[in-house]
Amino acid sequence: MLMQLIGKGRHLGYEHVLDEFWVDAQRAGVELPQAMPVSAAAFTKARRKLKAETLRSLVLAAAGAFERELGVHHRFHGRRVFAIDGTWISTQRTWALLEEFDKSSKGHVPQLMATVLYDVVAKIPIDAEITKFSSNERTHAIALIEKHVKPGDIVLLDRGFPSRELIARLRELKIDFVVRVSTKSTFNCVGAFVNSRRLEGVVDLSPDNTGFNVRIVRRQAIRGKKLDPFVLLTSLSAAQFAGKSLFDLYRKRWEIELFFRLQKGSYLGHDQFHAKTPDGVHQEVYALFLFMILTRSAMATAAIEHGVPYGR
Repeated sequence: MLMQLIGKGRHLGYEHVLDEFWVDAQRAGVELPQAMPVSAAAFTKARRKLKAETLRSLVLAAAGAFERELGVHHRFHGRRVFAIDGTWISTQRTWALLEEFDKSSKGHVPQLMATVLYDVVAKIPIDAEITKFSSNERTHAIALIEKHVKPGDIVLLDRGFPSRELIARLRELKIDFVVRVSTKSTFNCVGAFVNSRRLEGVVDLSPDNTGFNVRIVRRQAIRGKKLDPFVLLTSLSAAQFAGKSLFDLYRKRWEIELFFRLQKGSYLGHDQFHAKTPDGVHQEVYALFLFMILTRSAMATAAIEHGVPYGR
């Protein structure tokens, strides 16, 4: 019921959604505990008893089931590939939500920060840290990596994430990475590499040249077009992934941006939350994640059974 609710956004109230749910269940031959829909007030009261962590545990269970049953079909060169990024999501305007999540100085409603771990090949969310608007994405990224990502997996990160501490931690965990870096406000060694006009090399990220070496690759300029330098840092060797393969891999990070677009849009996502409490907001975020995993599990199964590409 809660998963059906998330797709309705501000367009329908609880009463209408409940009536529709009962009709759909009857058409599908699903027996419900009572013949008539429960009231909106009863549903609201029942939601208050449901803990958001219960929804989160279902998300983790569904993602785990996808990996066990379908994961082998969703790899890049035999490896799992994850993107991590943060996004701001506006909530209802209540004092409770403002106190919990805060807001932008230019905004008018509370906004949460959702730092999401996303499987870009399977196209499913794995987990998220839902926190204050002003939270540190890197801290939450490390927490998600330590909890869910395994040695041999690959993590894709955008320009807001690179830091010596994060890259060092990924190395300690034996997790490969492809990280885009800014060429303006960046490590000194990256600026020197860009100025050298080389397309590939090794740079020392340590401030005192103590041997914190990382492979660096720059995109070949397109003739006739002026492009800002597009630079990646990676732990993947040239023997494993040539420069072009690295950029093909990094482009898969766009899947998390498509997920954010869907998450915030009126078609399925949080065009506007129903919930006016922090726990209720957490519920609706995780319910959307669960809905995505279940529907894409069905899509992936159908693709295998009928021999068609998953993307279709």
